[in-house]
Amino acid sequence: MANIFYAQKRYDEAIESLQDVEFEDHLSNLFAKTIQLKIYYETGSDRLLDAHLDAMQVYLTRKKIIGYHKNNYAKIIKFTRKLIRLNPFDQKAKSALLEQIRQEKLIPDREWLLREVEHKK
Repeated sequence: MANIFYAQKRYDEAIESLQDVEFEDHLSNLFAKTIQLKIYYETGSDRLLDAHLDAMQVYLTRKKIIGYHKNNYAKIIKFTRKLIRLNPFDQKAKSALLEQIRQEKLIPDREWLLREVEHKK
C-alpha cells in the first residue's frame, strides 16, 4: 500500500502504512526504506532524510546476509547525499552527477534519482 500511496503523492499515508508493518525479509525492508527516503526528499524533510540515510547505512553495515544488495542500496544512499549537496545552479556538477548515476550498473530507483537531479531547484 505504501508504494501506491507514494505514487499518488499521499505521503503521510505512505509513511503511516510503512510504520505499521514489520518486515522479516531484508529486501522488503530495504524497499520500504527507499520509499521513505524518496518521501523525505520530496517533502523537504531534510533532518528526517539525513537521519534516515544514516539509519539505512547502519542497517546495511549490520545485515551481512543481504550480499550484493548491500552495494546496490549503498549507491542510492551515496547518490542521495550527493543530490542533497548539489548546487542547482552549477550545471557542470549537475551534469557530472547525472553521468555518474547513468554509469552505475545496478542502482535502485535510478530513474527517480535522474529525475530529481534534473529538476533540482
